[in-house]
Amino acid sequence: MRNYVAVAPQGFARTNSNDQKRFPRTGVPPENALDVHTIISGAMRPKLQYGWFEDEEGITEAEERVFDCIALAKKRNNIADKRIFIAGFGSGGTMALRLGLLYPESFAGIVSLCGNFPAGYSTMLRWTAARNTAVYLGLSQQNDDLQQDSCRMLELLHTVGIPATVREYPCGQELVPQMFRDLNRWMMGLVCGV
Repeated sequence: MRNYVAVAPQGFARTNSNDQKRFPRTGVPPENALDVHTIISGAMRPKLQYGWFEDEEGITEAEERVFDCIALAKKRNNIADKRIFIAGFGSGGTMALRLGLLYPESFAGIVSLCGNFPAGYSTMLRWTAARNTAVYLGLSQQNDDLQQDSCRMLELLHTVGIPATVREYPCGQELVPQMFRDLNRWMMGLVCGV
């Protein structure tokens, strides 16, 4: 109803946040990996979490999935290049920051909701180009680790001149309706030049 097109590449399935098993895009899952039948049958559904791995292989896979989804959306819809935003929640927010800062010319804005700042793998390599890309950080007031990380994140973004809008929400590691209202206003402000 708001004239958005959204695509959501799914992260890797795992049984907990420390699980390093991956589902490859093609081929046979590695031994001991969760199989597709187990997921579809629902036996593991309550125990599964999805996320992005912060290693070289995970970052490469995330790049491919994100840019493949954007290409598919552009093929099916009339989407202006200057109106594409990358967003994510939790580890998806961390990956959105990473990819947005590595490929700032591809995005009108970067959104991280309850995501930490990405560490390593040259995230700030293109900080000069990223100065023209707005960043929105939706932070949880009840997540102490995220609060500490956000102070370092804001200091770094401010130091290199990347504009960041920060909002804190009275929640834990969760999405709340106010986040989406604030995010909508922020995005429309950028798109309409307000």
